[in-house]
Amino acid sequence: MKTPTTSTRVLAVVAVAAAIGATVSVTSLHGAIAGPAAAAPAASATAGPTASVQTVAVHQGPIAELVHAYGSVTFSNTDQTTLSLPYAAQVTRLAVSAGQTVRKGALLAEMTSDPAVTAAFVQAQSTLKAAAEELNRTQSLYDKQLATQSQLAAAQKASGDAQTAAEELKRQGAIPGAQRLVAPFDGVVIAVSAA
Repeated sequence: MKTPTTSTRVLAVVAVAAAIGATVSVTSLHGAIAGPAAAAPAASATAGPTASVQTVAVHQGPIAELVHAYGSVTFSNTDQTTLSLPYAAQVTRLAVSAGQTVRKGALLAEMTSDPAVTAAFVQAQSTLKAAAEELNRTQSLYDKQLATQSQLAAAQKASGDAQTAAEELKRQGAIPGAQRLVAPFDGVVIAVSAA
């Protein structure tokens, strides 16, 4: 058990002296003690050690309160966006981690297309080139009346289908080489599920 320090003892003595003074002044008002002259000898008889007191000017200021809270922070579904790729890819570099703040346009990850996706893109480009050449040849033969209208229509359809397939792969971003995934707006990364 800790023993009280000298300042604690002094405060206790001052508090006791203040209590006695309050009692004396209250009882003297009701006439229990015969006037102030009777109170004076009692005060001189209990004179003990004194302490020097230092006063400080009152000032206004903030009081810091420490609050402990437990729970979890969640985000509104309308404020969340999940960025994903519509094709298989290999992540070559992750530039962010969960909890990190990002600005619009900041790099999130670098990746390259999966070899199968790259092969599909190259094949689509090759098919498009062959279909365009076949359409030109069939159109030339048709102009010379050496090909039928159905042969020309079939060549046009093949060229159109090849063009659509190649454009869809481009739109999805499935093109050879490194691709960059960037932040579409300012925000906070809450999860990274790529590895």
